[in-house]
Amino acid sequence: MTLSFLPGVPNSTPQATCQRSWNNNVILAYCSGNNLILLSNRSERLQTIYLNSDCHAVDVNPRNGLIAVAVSQEVLIYKPLHQIMKNPKWVFCAKVYHDDSQVNTLQWGMDNELVLGSDYLSFWDIKDVFGEYKPRLLWSKRQPLPVYVCSITSDSKLISSMNYNDKTVKIWRRVSITSDSDFFDLIILPHPDVVTGFRWKTSDHQCDKEHITHVIYTLCSDKKLRVWISFDMDNNKNVQHWGTVEMLASENERFCVILDSWLVQKALEQTAKELSPLSALINYILEKKPEILLFSTPSHGIRMIALTNLSDDIPKIMSVKDLLKTHISTPAIGSSPEFVYFPEPQIFDDGKSISFVVHDLHGCVRHSLLNISSILNGKEKVGTMQHKWTGHTKSIQKLFRSSDGSALLTTSRFQENSIWVPLQLKNSVTLSKKAMLITESPIKHALIHDKGNMVITLLESCKIQLWICNSNEKKAFLKTSFTVDESRGFPCLMVNTSGKEPRHNERYFAYVYPDGSSQGFLFTRDGMEKVSSNSIDLEGEEHFYLTSAIDPVRYQFQSDRSLVAVITKNGIIRIYKADVDQLGIRWKKSYETVTNIKNASKITGSSNDKICVIDDKGTTMTLWDLRRSVLEYETTFEERVVDIDWTSTEFEQSIVAIGFENYVILFTQLRYDYTNKNPAYLPIEKINVSEHTTHAIGDSTWLNNGSIIIATGNQVFIKDKSLDLKDKFTYNSIGSRKILSNDILHLTSVLNGPLPVYHPQLLIQSLFAKRINLVREILLKLFHALRKMEFTADEVHNIGSSLRMDPSKFLHSNDITYEFDKYEEPYSSFDLTVSVALIELLSKTPLPYLTRHQQVTLISVIEAVEEINLNQKAVDINGVRFMLGVKLYTSHKSSQSGVNMRDVSWATHSDNKEILYSNISGRLRKWDNVRELKVAYWAEQQDLVKCFESIAKLEFNNNDNKDPSRCSIFYLSLKKRNILIGLWRISSGHPEQAKMLKFLNNDFTESRWRSAALKNAFVLLSKHRYVDAASFFLLAGSLKDCINVIRKQINDLDLAVAVCRVYEGDNGSVLDEFLREQILPKAIIDSDRWTTSYVYWKMRKQDLAIKALVQPPVELDDNSKWIQKNKCVNKSFLVEDPLLLQLYLQLRNRNIDYYNAALEVNESLEYEIVMRVVTIYTRMGCDYLAVALLNDWKFMESKKVLSITEEIPESSHAKSTVNKIEEPVTTQKVRPSLFDRFDSQSSESPKFHSSPAGESNNILDSFFPDDNSSNGHLRKISQPSFNILDSYRTGNSDDFSSKKSNIMYDSTDISENAAQKSQSARHLSILEENRANEEKLIVSKTAPTKQQTSAGTKPKSLLDDFM
Repeated sequence: MTLSFLPGVPNSTPQATCQRSWNNNVILAYCSGNNLILLSNRSERLQTIYLNSDCHAVDVNPRNGLIAVAVSQEVLIYKPLHQIMKNPKWVFCAKVYHDDSQVNTLQWGMDNELVLGSDYLSFWDIKDVFGEYKPRLLWSKRQPLPVYVCSITSDSKLISSMNYNDKTVKIWRRVSITSDSDFFDLIILPHPDVVTGFRWKTSDHQCDKEHITHVIYTLCSDKKLRVWISFDMDNNKNVQHWGTVEMLASENERFCVILDSWLVQKALEQTAKELSPLSALINYILEKKPEILLFSTPSHGIRMIALTNLSDDIPKIMSVKDLLKTHISTPAIGSSPEFVYFPEPQIFDDGKSISFVVHDLHGCVRHSLLNISSILNGKEKVGTMQHKWTGHTKSIQKLFRSSDGSALLTTSRFQENSIWVPLQLKNSVTLSKKAMLITESPIKHALIHDKGNMVITLLESCKIQLWICNSNEKKAFLKTSFTVDESRGFPCLMVNTSGKEPRHNERYFAYVYPDGSSQGFLFTRDGMEKVSSNSIDLEGEEHFYLTSAIDPVRYQFQSDRSLVAVITKNGIIRIYKADVDQLGIRWKKSYETVTNIKNASKITGSSNDKICVIDDKGTTMTLWDLRRSVLEYETTFEERVVDIDWTSTEFEQSIVAIGFENYVILFTQLRYDYTNKNPAYLPIEKINVSEHTTHAIGDSTWLNNGSIIIATGNQVFIKDKSLDLKDKFTYNSIGSRKILSNDILHLTSVLNGPLPVYHPQLLIQSLFAKRINLVREILLKLFHALRKMEFTADEVHNIGSSLRMDPSKFLHSNDITYEFDKYEEPYSSFDLTVSVALIELLSKTPLPYLTRHQQVTLISVIEAVEEINLNQKAVDINGVRFMLGVKLYTSHKSSQSGVNMRDVSWATHSDNKEILYSNISGRLRKWDNVRELKVAYWAEQQDLVKCFESIAKLEFNNNDNKDPSRCSIFYLSLKKRNILIGLWRISSGHPEQAKMLKFLNNDFTESRWRSAALKNAFVLLSKHRYVDAASFFLLAGSLKDCINVIRKQINDLDLAVAVCRVYEGDNGSVLDEFLREQILPKAIIDSDRWTTSYVYWKMRKQDLAIKALVQPPVELDDNSKWIQKNKCVNKSFLVEDPLLLQLYLQLRNRNIDYYNAALEVNESLEYEIVMRVVTIYTRMGCDYLAVALLNDWKFMESKKVLSITEEIPESSHAKSTVNKIEEPVTTQKVRPSLFDRFDSQSSESPKFHSSPAGESNNILDSFFPDDNSSNGHLRKISQPSFNILDSYRTGNSDDFSSKKSNIMYDSTDISENAAQKSQSARHLSILEENRANEEKLIVSKTAPTKQQTSAGTKPKSLLDDFM
């Protein structure tokens, strides 16, 4: 991470900037308003010291790091906190005061001696008394005019001073030193014109010896540099004019920089060791050790001159030699410098370069490096710019960026505003001030266009103004101004309104009032004019509660993008766009999202249709996807959020900056993680400005190069797009990911791009999508790639992300006809041998693009494929999916409480529940295991009864105390009170044994004992013995009260469902009521489509069960009447789980009720859900599967088939239930259906839902105009499906109902012959089948007799057979 600074505009005094080397660390200090700016550690460390008033001069003592700064009449002394520090920090230690006149200039001498210039010239000693610094005045002299500049030699022997516009330089010679005071003689150096500057020749501060000879350079307005030498003669100090070097008037030389001999020698020292042979110039400088003089012109010309014989203590005649002519780089000195100062050059930290600083009085400080050897060899221009420091003089209130992020406007509380553009330095990014914008009142809103050349401002004085900035001028000029109508209040925001195509000559914008009304404008460089603009519909609200402009984050022009985000007090987000045409600007709503966040304190959206909402406390952040109205991320901070800013990669992957008082956290978008429930955003970097300033963050924004701009006070911080991978915060966020680039935009693209084909998430989704053979081949290819790498000692990152897999294989929808590539024996197929070997390779070889956890998940997927290989002939595809879900759960137990409702749905719709139960029954050692696998939801009732019997025994025996109350709920649900009594009999020593035996032996068919049981239940409730209370409710026959206790007090939904199913069966009224009133409302509010579909299936509403897979639950049935739509919040991207479509596809071909219900789904809704799932697949990194879904999807022909209605006698306890044919659950219990006849016939049998021959409803049709495409599976016509059981039958299809099902797939493919049948033949066949089945399946309408009901036996129902 490179953090650049714009600490503030430097003050325009000669000594406002200072550069010194202390402890081999170059320190730059400069005065900016009332701030002292300190830069160290190669200018990466910033400290800002705030002063009571403006400061005028600063100097750093190179010997001990003390800093003196002149503030009005005082001089403040700061000391380093420690002499050796990784990050230097200075603290106040002393104050110097002489008189009431302003201190204009100061400089450190030898040790802690300090010279000050005000109305007096004074000389001080700052004594260190056991760490406490005490100033002592050694000498002072009142001056006829205030001292403008003063300087002192490194040995404190001579002081020079001058007044403003003075033609003389005064030399004060120190003649005596006493314990209390010093004495100085005065020598005057006359000049023919005004002296513009002077400096003493310096020596290395590490050499503190006294010098006999001192050299001072003076520069005069006559463009002559004069050299004066002071030397001792007969104990008298003489000062003589030693020579003159004249600037060339013909070249317009104006500026002068002097590099002392010791400085040049140090810079060339290391070069002399590394370079061989040396050039003649370098040899000359190393031998003669001259002072180097640089004369520069405003046009950047440089003349380099050598002055010899000035470094000897014995004076010699000075010689002048021109060395070369070159140019100084434009960034190092500015494009057209006028008035500049050059603080003392220093050896840079690398020991090879000279740190060169230019103080431009127009308001900036430039820092460059001079490589003397390269300059002398003619390889480069003088000066490689490293930093440029400037900023505001007043605190920045707001940052406004252009739509493309190429320019920036900073505003203050006053008339000072600045336009900035990015400036790329060698190793970082900073900002260059393009122009000043001086307004009559502060700016409230602004729009920037044309890279900062046009700016539209809305002022507090209610004026809209157009400003033009010419490239050759430093100030913008006002072009046009309009007065805003104040009758509707002050506009709350102002936005650009773009048309469908970019127009560079004409642009539109509008400002919006709090009541939704707006005013539009058309503007060009020549002016502005008003255009009509309608009002934003507030939908019943009187005014906006909270609104903000959408951050434009795209890298190119984006038409029809979102412009305005609004949130109501109740948490409803509405997003608005604008249509622009000749008639004006027309606002329209584009998205609406319910968040249920009341009284939100802040919102900010992005043009990628993401939005960040901060709650009323200002500490909880939520990130929403507006296109799908889904909550993607939520977190709570310890501090209040003060700012939100969005940016994006070129692939529309979002990054959001969340600003706090002193730091900013960057969150990058992540792929959706399907298995680990990882968040969709990752905090990737923390930018803490509290280490550099005590100002609070005022505002922040992004530029188009990935840099983030942070404004604090009058300072600006620029953080480029690079990440510091060693930073503790970043390192903890990245974790075990191997990052090859530290570019945050590149990293975000990698974290969100397409997954490698061997990534577990892609493999899992492929397995769920019935592409099992595809997964087998991918794992086989991975094995061969790793095996080859092991033999050839190749690097693992060279295996590639695609494994050279043919992408078209992902488009092969029929797993049965999938063709494998040929592989070498004995590893030609994915079997147990390959599986074991691959797991062994993965256990010692970390794969690229995978974290450690993802690699563990990959091993779990391999093990799951092993299990599929073993069980593929025993279970159908839904059974396979359930087994995969169980396997994934077991590998993620630390983050997952159990299998989810998706896995329950697979098991529910599997025809092999008994096999699934038998596979997991060995794991059911206690009730917690049953709850983890949600057996209560999907197991057959007889299996659930067996499970209860087993768990009851285990719960009793697993406890050393043998407490029957632990298993009471199970035995009472089984209606086996006698067994429970027996357990109480053998539980000797239990304190409640006698009471329970006596009570349980009563006849609970009598009302008095039922009442007694109820009373005991309520007593137990009051004692918080909830399980016992539930048992007593069950003993009293009150199942409803029992499950209410289990649901509300014990909070165990699984146990409640299981008790209902075991106690009263699957068709019980209590279960139906419990599902409808307890589970369904929460599922609707949470938009949980899996649970909603399950509940409707359990309630025998097949039409709603399949619709729930593709429609929001609140829109089904009459749910919207008793649950308000604005309470339904989508809090997970899995609200639209891609696998919902997989189940929907399967169910709509399963029976007539499902098929007819699917026909009722609007085609546009179906299209929308498919495209949403494609978006989710892409966000998950499964781009191959997204294309495959588009390729395979067929829209159904809207011709409804009449279902076979049956009269089903109602059971006495299920009269409130809608009686529909229930889903078949095993092949042994399936009644003959319309589909069975199709399966038993040849492949020529027509299917009722096929499209006409040659007609296709494929979503990708528009992308494949050639109807005769050679790629058959891309142009497959909608075909009828056959039951895959046919593939595994050995006998005649007529007797399949007596055989055990061994379905592995539920394919929708049939032979080509069936697809070629005519539409009329299909309809005729359907009618014939309807008649045949109606004749077979007529059910008696006779109701059950009263005797049958009173005998205690349940009335016979067709539903009983299916359950």
